[in-house]
Amino acid sequence: AALLLTFQAIRSWAVDGPAAAGTLLVFWASPAPAYAYLWPGFHHVPSMLACALILVLDEAWDRLARRWEMLGLVLGVAFTLWPPNLLLGLIILARKGSSMFSQAGKGSLARLGLAFALGILPQVLIQGVWAGAPLAHPYVGRGDSFAFPTLRAMAEVLWGPDHGLFTFHPALAVLAPLFLWAHFRGRERARGWWIPAAVLVLVLGIYSGRHGGAAFGARYFIAFLPLGASALAWALGRSGPWLRAGLGTVMGLGGVLNLGML
Repeated sequence: AALLLTFQAIRSWAVDGPAAAGTLLVFWASPAPAYAYLWPGFHHVPSMLACALILVLDEAWDRLARRWEMLGLVLGVAFTLWPPNLLLGLIILARKGSSMFSQAGKGSLARLGLAFALGILPQVLIQGVWAGAPLAHPYVGRGDSFAFPTLRAMAEVLWGPDHGLFTFHPALAVLAPLFLWAHFRGRERARGWWIPAAVLVLVLGIYSGRHGGAAFGARYFIAFLPLGASALAWALGRSGPWLRAGLGTVMGLGGVLNLGML
């Protein structure tokens, strides 16, 4: 479902070939297959689904009648899966948030908030029964801590020997220049793709448990794979045959490397 929603978001502005290739290649080169088929109990792949749905809403925004209610509900569900998923909602809020305060958008903020509350309500009820505190957080009491982010900590998130994103999954490093290419040469909606990913690196640099423990790979980036798939699809649709072949080969070999490390 996460792959289908990612493909649906991309094919609203790209032809089917690059949209499908971008979706499947990024998924294959990432740790997502391991968590989809070997460890489905983790929140990472459901978070990817929620983030893909946010991108679908972004692309269909102007055609939606209950846009703020739908966004609030999806953000609520995304938040209960993993709070940093809300970073992806910044894409929509940065573009459309000002309209909430116009005369035409009167009441939008209230509808967004009510829908968000409805989205988190099931988790609040479950936490109230299971943990005895509706707002309890599952990471509380594990010894994890938060600190001011340093360049070294953020570098470790990407290149560190302990579950660094590009250390474990070097093929995904090609997405960084593709984000910049899409930002400076792409369509309007492509200009914000890199922002949530960059902020996530900052957030993980604050968190002492950013390495993900003994689990496989850089698992905390799985949720934002729809952004990477969008950047790759954009590049595949605008590059020549040699560059397309090179990108496909790199991502394909990245998936093979993941299999070798399992």
